[in-house]
Amino acid sequence: MIKNNLEKIRKEIDRADQKIIDALALRFKLSKKIARFKNPNKIYDRQREKQIIKNVLTFAQSKNLNKTFIQKIYKEILKESKKQLTNILK
Repeated sequence: MIKNNLEKIRKEIDRADQKIIDALALRFKLSKKIARFKNPNKIYDRQREKQIIKNVLTFAQSKNLNKTFIQKIYKEILKESKKQLTNILK
């Protein structure tokens, strides 16, 4: 019984992980679309990045998630987005 419950929960975690990967793939796909509108010399938009962080931290707080942890994750996501945009705009 316990083993069955454990397996069910693990499968739910696997599905949640897949959703995270799908969400990241979609985010990076949309970020690449933005490249068409970007000036190759001005990829970084400090104000937009601040707004994104503010928005996700507010949402994280509403879900009782650790804001420091979420901020670290999003800084990495934004770093990767900038890297991808830089490669596209070369």
